[in-house]
Amino acid sequence: MSTIQNKFKDTYAGQQIRNDGFAKLKGSVLGSDPKTCTCSVTYTSQTGETITEPAMPVQTNSPDDWFPKGGDYVIIEAYGDRPLVTGRWIADYGTEIYQESELKSDIFPDENGQDNGGSVY
Repeated sequence: MSTIQNKFKDTYAGQQIRNDGFAKLKGSVLGSDPKTCTCSVTYTSQTGETITEPAMPVQTNSPDDWFPKGGDYVIIEAYGDRPLVTGRWIADYGTEIYQESELKSDIFPDENGQDNGGSVY
C-alpha cells in the first residue's frame, strides 16, 4: 500500500467503536427479595444467550420507592459479568412520558412576513 492509503486506513477506515462489554438490556423478573436488594431475572445477553441470574443486585435509588416484583420487566445494565437492575422497563416510554409535551398549535408563520403564530412557554 502507498503511504496515503496507509494514512487513510489508520486515520479513518481503521477506526472502530469499542463497547468493552457495556449494554442496556431488558429482563423479566421471576422473583425478588427486597431485604437483600436482589431479584431473580431472565434476560438475553449481548451475545444472544438466555441467562437466568438467581440473585441480581437492584439499584434502589428510585424516587418512587419502586422495587421489582415477579412478572415485571426491568432495565439491566450489564458491564462484563456484573449485571445490575437499574429501573423498570416501560413499553412505549417516549409516547407515554412525553405525551404532554406535544405542541397543540402551530407556532411558525405559514408565509413570509407574517407574525409568529404564538410562543412556547
